[in-house]
Amino acid sequence: MTANELLLAISDIIDKKIQPLESDIKSVKRDLHAIKVDLIENTVVPRLSNIEQHYVTTADRYVNDSDKIESMQTDIDIMKKVLKEHTERLNNIA
Repeated sequence: MTANELLLAISDIIDKKIQPLESDIKSVKRDLHAIKVDLIENTVVPRLSNIEQHYVTTADRYVNDSDKIESMQTDIDIMKKVLKEHTERLNNIA
């Protein structure tokens, strides 16, 4: 057997060994892609949607109630002032 024939035989053997590995690698890549897509569609997207829904609800509630909150703070400040004045008056009486 000549050196050239030997190299061709080695090349054929390597090709026969590499071909199944390449096929396996392609299969693993397809499976990995399917797993990634499934993870994104079934886990990530629903969770992001849930987070978005709660964020929007909370933001809307804040926007809608911000006037009420400011009004309540004004009322509380007035009540504190009145209570302080009444406490001082009661202390002066006693």
